[in-house]
Amino acid sequence: QYSMNINDLQIPILQAPTDTSTDLAAAVSNASGMGSVEGTWKNPDDAVVLVDKVLSKTKNPFFVNFILSFAPKSLDAVIEAGAPAVTFSWGIDPKLIKIAHQKSVAVGIQIGSIKVKRSGLHNLSGTGSGRACSINYSIRRLASTGIGICRKCSSICSRRTY
Repeated sequence: QYSMNINDLQIPILQAPTDTSTDLAAAVSNASGMGSVEGTWKNPDDAVVLVDKVLSKTKNPFFVNFILSFAPKSLDAVIEAGAPAVTFSWGIDPKLIKIAHQKSVAVGIQIGSIKVKRSGLHNLSGTGSGRACSINYSIRRLASTGIGICRKCSSICSRRTY
C-alpha cells in the first residue's frame, strides 16, 4: 500500500504528470520522489503497457494522472495493472476515488484553484481502505510550512502572497 502523503517520500518531489516517459517516471521514483505518467488520453491497452514498463523499472511508488474534463477511459485498466496511485486533475469525482480506494490504490488530487480549498475536499475519505484521500499536505499543514494557496495564481506555492 502506498500513500499520496508527501511526508512519506524521502525526497518530497512529485513529477508533473505531463509526460508519458516511463524512464523519467522510474528515475524520479528511484530517486525517492514520486514519478508519474499521464493516463488521460491513453486507451486501456496502451495505459497497461505504460504501467507495466514503469513497474519493471522501479519498485517505488508512482502515479498515473487523469484529467477529469475527459472520460478516464483507462482508469480501471491502470488499477488492474498495478499502478500504486492515481491522481485527478480538473475535477473531483467521489465515485472514481471510491473505485481506486476499493482496490487499495492511493489517490491524489491536483489543486488548480482556490475553490478546491473551500470545497471541503480535505475531509473526503476513501472507503474500504480506511485511508483518507490526501492532498499531499492538508491545507492547515501547508500554512504551517509557509506554503499556501496563492492569491495571485490560485495554486499551491511558496510565494507568500496568500
